[in-house]
Amino acid sequence: MTFPKTKVRGDVFKKSVKLLALAMMASGLGTGCILIEGYEPCAEVEDDCALNPLLGDRIDNDCDGIVDEGCGCDYRGFMRGVCVDGTVSQTEQVCAIPRDFVEDERGQCDGLDNDCDGQVDEGCRCDVDGSSAGVCALGTFVETGVCTPPVLYQMVESSCDGYDNDCNGQVDEGCQTCNFKGLLVGVCAHGQIVDDGGSMTCGAPDNYVDQEDDCASDPYAGDGVDNDCDGEIDEGCACNYGDVVRGVCSRGRRVNDSCSPPPEYKLSESNSVCDGLDNDCDGYVDNDCVPAEE
Repeated sequence: MTFPKTKVRGDVFKKSVKLLALAMMASGLGTGCILIEGYEPCAEVEDDCALNPLLGDRIDNDCDGIVDEGCGCDYRGFMRGVCVDGTVSQTEQVCAIPRDFVEDERGQCDGLDNDCDGQVDEGCRCDVDGSSAGVCALGTFVETGVCTPPVLYQMVESSCDGYDNDCNGQVDEGCQTCNFKGLLVGVCAHGQIVDDGGSMTCGAPDNYVDQEDDCASDPYAGDGVDNDCDGEIDEGCACNYGDVVRGVCSRGRRVNDSCSPPPEYKLSESNSVCDGLDNDCDGYVDNDCVPAEE
């Protein structure tokens, strides 16, 4: 197909070319990148849809074989969560993985629907009924998006366990407590007076453990309380390394009253093995990584 040389105003010609390109695309005749006798192809650089009003037109304006690179798209076709923030790749005609996307959102507590399943932060901590007092701060988001209270919660506090079970700002109201093992730290300050064969002694509170170092097996793990009365709270439990909630940083572990990074953490993913994780906590998975050799 050839076109005669003609003199038309630049903006009119350009508009005409685009209309022709759209018609050809609709009819399956081309991708929209057209060479016309006597004219050069469009020299626009398609890389930032937000800054270039000519982009998002479903035309390969810069003739590199990729249409509307940098423009928005729905990753995997999901119109929810972070998937709606996808952009057309700069190197191939695909919707590139968006920032903050993860396959499994469990443990990714950042207020986003990272796996685009319509639920936010499932399995993460939340405040029951909007209250951060007592055990209400230990609620958990379930898959329906509802914040469920922990097992320690009580509508009316009836146990003497060192917790503010009813979230009213008071601990063990009405209980007669003592200092277990003579310790004034942690839950030991909330020991229970028991009758030991006619002799009143100070027994351990219900939530006392000998060693608080395994968050996975400790039934009171992550409760914000010093259960073993050593002056440290929730050692071994998850925390946000560097106060960063993205990537593997949300899987830090409390050690000696500080948050240590998980073993998967890396300062940079450049030249690291692709493992499906956001190792440097920048919101992107496996950027600049090197595939493992088979």
